[in-house]
Amino acid sequence: MRKKRMAFALTAISTIALASCTTSGISKAGKNNNNNDVVTTTQTETESVSDSGTVVSTTIITTTSPDSTTTETIVETTTSKDTTTAEATTVESTTAIPSTTVVPTTTAATTTVAPTTTVNTTTVAPTTTVNTTTVAPTTTVATTTVAPTTTVNTTTVAPTTTVNTTTVAPTTTVNTTTVAPTTTVNTTTAAQTTTAAQTTTAQTTTAAQTTTTVQTTTNPVTTTINTTTVNTTTSNNTTTTSESSEEALDVVAISNVGGDQESIYLEFSPVKNATAYTVYVKKSTASTYTAIDSQLIRKYKDTEGNFYYRADALGLEAGKYDVKVEATTPSGNVTAEEKSIDVVSYDRTGFAFSSDSQYGSGSGAYNDDGTLKSGAQVIYVNAQNAKTVTATVNGSQVSGLQSILDAKQKAASSSDILDIRLIGEITLNDLDHISSSSEGLQVKGANKYQNMNITIEGVGEDACVNGFGFLLRNCGNVEIRNIGLLNFLDDGISMDTANTNLWIHDNDLFYGGVGSDADQAKGDGSTDLKGDSKHLTISYNHYYDSGKCVLCGMKSETGPNYISFHHNWFDHSDSRHPRIRTMSVHIYNNYYDGNAKYGIGMTYGGSAFSENNVFRNCNHPYLISMQGTDALGDGTFSSEDGGVIKCYNDSITGGQSIIYASETNTNDFDAYKATTRDEVIPSTYVAKQGGTSYDNFDTKVDLGVTLEQITPTDQVVNVVEQYAGRLNGGDIKFEFNDSVDDSSYAINTALKTIVTTYTNIYLVESLGATNENSSSSGGSGEETTEEYTVSEVIALIDNLPLASNVTSSDATAINKAKAAYDSLSASDKALVTNSSKLEDCVTALESIKASAVLTFADGEAVTSGDISFTTAGSIQTDKGSATINGTEYSSCLKLDSKGSITFTITTNQTVTIYVKGKAAGNTLTIGDNTIKTTATVDGYSYTLSAGTYTIAKKSGESYVYMVVIE
Repeated sequence: MRKKRMAFALTAISTIALASCTTSGISKAGKNNNNNDVVTTTQTETESVSDSGTVVSTTIITTTSPDSTTTETIVETTTSKDTTTAEATTVESTTAIPSTTVVPTTTAATTTVAPTTTVNTTTVAPTTTVNTTTVAPTTTVATTTVAPTTTVNTTTVAPTTTVNTTTVAPTTTVNTTTVAPTTTVNTTTAAQTTTAAQTTTAQTTTAAQTTTTVQTTTNPVTTTINTTTVNTTTSNNTTTTSESSEEALDVVAISNVGGDQESIYLEFSPVKNATAYTVYVKKSTASTYTAIDSQLIRKYKDTEGNFYYRADALGLEAGKYDVKVEATTPSGNVTAEEKSIDVVSYDRTGFAFSSDSQYGSGSGAYNDDGTLKSGAQVIYVNAQNAKTVTATVNGSQVSGLQSILDAKQKAASSSDILDIRLIGEITLNDLDHISSSSEGLQVKGANKYQNMNITIEGVGEDACVNGFGFLLRNCGNVEIRNIGLLNFLDDGISMDTANTNLWIHDNDLFYGGVGSDADQAKGDGSTDLKGDSKHLTISYNHYYDSGKCVLCGMKSETGPNYISFHHNWFDHSDSRHPRIRTMSVHIYNNYYDGNAKYGIGMTYGGSAFSENNVFRNCNHPYLISMQGTDALGDGTFSSEDGGVIKCYNDSITGGQSIIYASETNTNDFDAYKATTRDEVIPSTYVAKQGGTSYDNFDTKVDLGVTLEQITPTDQVVNVVEQYAGRLNGGDIKFEFNDSVDDSSYAINTALKTIVTTYTNIYLVESLGATNENSSSSGGSGEETTEEYTVSEVIALIDNLPLASNVTSSDATAINKAKAAYDSLSASDKALVTNSSKLEDCVTALESIKASAVLTFADGEAVTSGDISFTTAGSIQTDKGSATINGTEYSSCLKLDSKGSITFTITTNQTVTIYVKGKAAGNTLTIGDNTIKTTATVDGYSYTLSAGTYTIAKKSGESYVYMVVIE
């Protein structure tokens, strides 16, 4: 289409140019061509060249045949006093290309010829005739300029070019190249060209290719100008200029496009010579497009080495959308559109969205309609920039992913809304540091249930963290979604202390690191929650052969806590789906797919409502500690007190038989099978060991989900297989062999190899700048503090009084940094030297927690780490052994009137005490906290502020096996 439009434009120009010519002395003769006859036109022009009496007569005889072939015969007769000379030239042509000349006060005769035609050209000084020859592309014209009255013969060859010639009398204005006297011009013209000689401006337009090269030499000053004509394209308010060497494709080829949960994804092929890509999205009813962030456009290669591009538009509320891809090329912008793409909402149900919860939502940085909250900072993190990526927290710019999260804790601010978007694979070595040595990235509030307003999400199908997981502590309103977790340290996602309104969804969980305990061959917990965490939703996650999926409670919870599990795919995972202590848990619409050990496990007085789940070859769908099937010894999983499971409308195929409660069996059952959804279980149905009854929470509180939002049982498998896990199933596609894996809880060696050797080799690059972030409030802010290196911090302290440019607030921070720095080990001090700003230095110092472990052996207290313990009392070896983190300990410190443990911490830290009582119900104190022990060894965790603490008896005698400070 582009070439046809050019040809049309040139035809129009030709017509206009010819019509504007005024020629005197022209006679015409011809025949009306009503019957397709030959038409002949004769034009004659007579001109006196000089006062000598010489007369030049030019006759052009034009013959047009019915097939549009034009033959022109030019007869030029020169008559002087003594001689008459006639010269005839015949030109055959089917195309007219005008040649026009402007020469101020100069008479110009222009002749344009076809191949092998000889043209006489004479160039003279002012008032002298100058002959100029203009030819089509790839034609060479050689013109020799001489002094007045000198005649030069020039032969010009224009291969395959046919030209019509128009001769213009003096002072006629046309469009061409103007050459002043004594100027030699060698010109090859294609496309649109402007050539200037001295002070005269002219323009020549010739139909040809899109690449033009003009070389102009001006004499006598011998200045040479080499000019290359390029294409200029403006896109997104940015002008990109690039040299054109090839014709770009006319279309963008979109190979794959689809709408999903609050997002649209599309893939397209590279466009030849493209210098940039922009992807736009709009609601189908809207009139204008909005460009997505450039970081969301990534370049990939497939398994065959072919390149393609992928874009994901995030943060879309449900509806129909149009998308457009625009490629910037030297020839102009080319685009492609896809319209009416359906986008659906995430399933925001469960206790994280209960009206009874503290924040009423777990959407993090997003609104509940799927759009980003106003003022949210979008932080793009990849392997290359995880150490340097920036965000503004509490008015200061912070660098490094973990440092940003640490600063959020320090600021204790809910006004800093962070949407952290992970691109591709990020490994432990890519991070600036981790604040949880046992888990990995730590997201921690300054106080219990702190409103964090944080979303951590993966972009596309291949976002994953490899070699670490997440620890959430003291957090409210945090969302983690669309991330693959591989080879994590202890737990994949640990929600261990005082969390609320957390929403963990649409993640793929694979094997963790091998622990020392026999049941940790596949890693420890995949998504554990404890420490009085409450109002959480764990949904649409895909658990691949997990050994222990979810631990729900650690005995120390006050209950009922309220947790929801829904639409998770327990894909040949072994156990803990979940394992419940103390808590009240709603379990609905999950797919139990070939589980070798058990499904829902209940202990310690908890209550669970299992609704519309699908169990396929799950060995034991329900187990309650020390009763029913568990008491038979066939599925024993705990010796703790029991609880009660209520089930309604579950689908169960395969697996072992189930013992249901009945009027004659009120305390030795696997589950109470309700006949209606809102049935209340009488208090006469109790746990066989412990005697607790069902709390009927499902009939008393807002579950965060209505009956209409529950997926019918016969649709659960389809919904879960479509949406559970990362977008489109993620980049690791693995199918289990049901005939083998349903009954086996051994490691699947094929999957294990994929997980342990995984690396993302297909992501080539993200098109956005690696350290560039987006913010709906206009960017990440300005740096507002003085910069100090660590050495400067120490120098300022060592050379008191402080320099005049240090404010009092800076001085306080510097003193705090100096004190913390001096307490560090040499290796930890080296980590701080990467900090470049005062606030970063202080943040880094605070994030490096001194850690320690206290155990007992051979009659002595054994301390490892950076914190010292002072102990009093006797060490016992006859109180029984305890297995902690896979290691067995047989020695303990007796806490009685003489026994105590004292230590000092300089920053807020978590202290975990592994202890049992001589009898259940004995108590001990640590600070303002009271621990009520059981007869078995359990861990009790507390977050303590800086200070000195003593662990001591309050009532009864207890035995401490280990103290961990981290």
